[in-house]
Amino acid sequence: MFDDDSGWKREQSSVRPINQTKRFITKKSSKVSPKNKSIKTHKPKETSSLYEYAIDLHGKTLNQSFKFVQETIKNCIKEDIRALLIITGKSNNDKEMSLQQELPRWLDLTEISENILEHKFAPIRHGGNGARLVILRKRKII
Repeated sequence: MFDDDSGWKREQSSVRPINQTKRFITKKSSKVSPKNKSIKTHKPKETSSLYEYAIDLHGKTLNQSFKFVQETIKNCIKEDIRALLIITGKSNNDKEMSLQQELPRWLDLTEISENILEHKFAPIRHGGNGARLVILRKRKII
């Protein structure tokens, strides 16, 4: 680039030194004090999941799906599984649309509902409107 030392010296003389007295202002990170017990300081594990068990109702009739949901909920309670994902699908097919409409009704039936704490649409990353997240009550040990 430079054939002689004079070109290099000229280039060096045109460079201004970095002003080290200026400091960059950065936002202070808000760290949670371990003394404050009301705020949890741990992060959830990346491997933890929103649900423990999932079933897929694609390809099943309404009767098959109803029986399958009942059996699955009973088995989950026996196995102490508390979070269940039920996939109905998002298709425009009449059968699957009726599955989406019927599933909340089934979950509200007295036989099943006494074991269910809550049910709602799943988050988008787990199926959104095409899946239902069911949270089961803790099993009572007698």
